[in-house]
Amino acid sequence: MVDFVADQQHRAANGLDSLAIHSRSGPTTATKSTVGAVFNGARRILRDALESGKAEDIGLSRAFIVALPSGGFRSGRRRPFPDDIARALASEENLLRLDALDSEDRGLRDIWETLVLTGRRCTEVLSVRLECVSRLNGLPLFLRCCTSRTPLAWVSWWRRVLRLQRPGPSPTCGRGCGRPGS
Repeated sequence: MVDFVADQQHRAANGLDSLAIHSRSGPTTATKSTVGAVFNGARRILRDALESGKAEDIGLSRAFIVALPSGGFRSGRRRPFPDDIARALASEENLLRLDALDSEDRGLRDIWETLVLTGRRCTEVLSVRLECVSRLNGLPLFLRCCTSRTPLAWVSWWRRVLRLQRPGPSPTCGRGCGRPGS
């Protein structure tokens, strides 16, 4: 096991072909991520074999199985933007460019600004009801399913949401409901 781990790490460090992961066109280059995926996958299989008793049946010792390190990463982990990048993404200049691209007035700027401002997932932002944006003691809040609260700092964003919450025909709905159609 020690030799396997050392070989995989050497391949990732030197950009050599991976022996474990292949594409349709052949071997892929080993990276820290691919080696991590190999380690995590092998650990999962070996742990299952250990827990089910299959490892003992085929002669694998517990010491051999636990010698395989974890891959060091978790899939699906969200990494929010650092503050300086979030400020750049939400700069007025970039938001004006996005407004210019939104020829059908679908609210791209509002969606983007909400994503950057709140750090919420895109599906959460796209499915939020306008009633879930309110104020508490004068502080603008974004309430997802009206349970978790995220304070907002940008008054301009808040004013646009207030405009959308007003009753009357909306540019995307036309039914006088005050919010975009679903």
